[in-house]
Amino acid sequence: QIFYELRCHCYKARALIAADATGLSDPYLSITVGNETQTTP
Repeated sequence: QIFYELRCHCYKARALIAADATGLSDPYLSITVGNETQTTP
């Protein structure tokens, strides 16, 4: 079985909706390749 490594760099997010009472958002990134999904903490 061959394993590959995918590196992604997310530099900027735009038009985020204020999601909590303090007016802040805690964005995350989710990526799916084939059957595998990974999400940032």
